Order: sequence, then structure tokens, then C-alpha cells
Amino acid sequence: MTPIRSTFSPMSTTTSRDDVRIVDSFGDGGKPIRRAPMLGAVAGLAAAGLLTSFGGTTALWFASALVAAGAAAGDDLRRGRLPDRLVALIAVLGLTAAVIIDGAGGAIAFLTGALALGAPLLAFHLASPCSMAFGDVKYAAAIGGLLGIVGIDVGDRLFLAMTALTVASAAAVLGAVAVRSRQVPFGPSLFLGTCVTLVFAVATRSPLA
Repeated sequence: MTPIRSTFSPMSTTTSRDDVRIVDSFGDGGKPIRRAPMLGAVAGLAAAGLLTSFGGTTALWFASALVAAGAAAGDDLRRGRLPDRLVALIAVLGLTAAVIIDGAGGAIAFLTGALALGAPLLAFHLASPCSMAFGDVKYAAAIGGLLGIVGIDVGDRLFLAMTALTVASAAAVLGAVAVRSRQVPFGPSLFLGTCVTLVFAVATRSPLA
């Protein structure tokens, strides 16, 4: 996958200026971009509703984590950064849901999913910190845990993580083309890729029912 997001880094003033330009190019200061965190939270709630319709009431435990994930993605779109407090909240809510759903097994599944989605981005970050921000790595690990919960086994969790990353990468490329920039915030794309993959997994296999 080609790295597609730049980070705010004191090592590169050019990167910082590019990030500001990128964020501005999405909304030009209009109401939609200012309300991006709220709209993201609503999108997370809608995704939770779809999961519930396919997977039963057990999927309701995903709601709070998805709402927080959507709000964080919206904040990334609006300001070009993923708030650490929201990322930590996603992880806590997701892990709590995993334990409620399947006890210790759920916790292991969550951690496996977090590693499966977070590790590839960590590799990109270590190779080129200016190409993949560490905030994206933490966010991917937090929401990747949700994919782990719905995965059947380790192999399936890896497959779901790669599916989410593929969808996210495609969405980021399309976003970059739309705003005519080589660099775009990756958080919204990660959120979209994860939600699409979650709904796909639950709709086709209903592991939560």
C-alpha cells in the first residue's frame, strides 16, 4: 500500500503547511467540515444500527465504540489530528464490549484484531514517519480490535483487517483525487474501511447472533 497521509511533524515545516492546506481543502471553513466530529459520531451510530440488524442485540455493545471512532475520524478530517483521549476511549469501550461478549476469549480476539490492523501501519510509520502518522497507528489498533471480535479465528481476523485496510486505502486515494492532493487525513478512511468490513462480516456470517 502506498502511504497516503502526512503528519504534523516538527522535523518538516513543509509537511505541516501541506496538512493545513489539505484540511482546508476539504471544507473551506463551511458548516459540514466544522460539524465533522458530530457527523462522524452519527455515522458510527448508524453503523452500530446496521450491525444490530444483522447480528442481533449483542452488536449493541459496539455502539459506543463506533460513535467514539466516528467522532475521532471527524476530528481528523476537521483538524488533521486524531485526539488521543478519543482513541483511548475507543480502545477501552471496544475491549469492554469484547469481554462482555466473550469473556477472556473476547479480550484475546480484540487484541488480535488490534495487532492485525495496527501492525501494518506501524511498519509504514517506522519506515517513514512523515508518510504515516503515529496517531493513525494508534487509531487503527483501537478500531482493529472491533474486527477481532467478529473474526472467527486468527486467520479470519487477519483477513478482515486486510479487507478494512484495502477499503481504507482505496477511499483515501479517491479522497486525494477529489481534493487534488497527494496527502489526506487517513482516519476517516480507516473508519469507513472498518465499518464496511464489520457490516460485511456480521451480515454474511452473523458471528454475534
